[in-house]
Amino acid sequence: MNAKKTAYLYAVAANLPRRLDRRQTLAELESHIDEAICQLMASGLSEQEATSRALSELGSPLEVANGFRGIRPFSADYFSRAMLLQNGLLFLGGILVLAVQAVWGEKNAWPLFSLIAQYKTEILIGYATSWLAFGYCLGQRYGVTAERHMKKMVRLPLTLNYLFMFLVLLQVLPRDWFGPLLTTPFLIACAAATLLFSSLAGIGCRWGRQQMRLD
Repeated sequence: MNAKKTAYLYAVAANLPRRLDRRQTLAELESHIDEAICQLMASGLSEQEATSRALSELGSPLEVANGFRGIRPFSADYFSRAMLLQNGLLFLGGILVLAVQAVWGEKNAWPLFSLIAQYKTEILIGYATSWLAFGYCLGQRYGVTAERHMKKMVRLPLTLNYLFMFLVLLQVLPRDWFGPLLTTPFLIACAAATLLFSSLAGIGCRWGRQQMRLD
């Protein structure tokens, strides 16, 4: 290991808050430093020059350690439950809209339902983007650690998506409720998007990791 980088990591470790997992935090920081060194070496600097530049741009070990004081210890279960709750509320709201429209009557479309039907493609794109943003935010804050646990985190929240599709296909949820929403092309688009949500979260996480904040 690069001696200058090793000394820097030891200095950071000495000032990290006790509540953090030091091994995990230092591994994350080292990965971030190594990426910066590789990028600088690719621009023509030697390893020593690249190391000095990368560490200088990060700031002093004390500044970096203090930057971790505001970061909540990573918990895959916590973020998985939070995403499950958010996804659950979204599905509950959607089912409520469908139920109200069923009571309202097909001939007198509920304005909110009409608006959703009109912009259903945009809503699907926005929902898919939310999975990308979820991954990005975690990657930016927790880096490699979040990326390593991303599949585990999204597994539980995505069960709601699969369950909803299953209930629609078996007509447990009456198709009459969906009216103009449930066209064949849109149903195929929803199924394809659902299969991609996990990958979108992973892509967002990798993207966020490259922009990881240390302060």
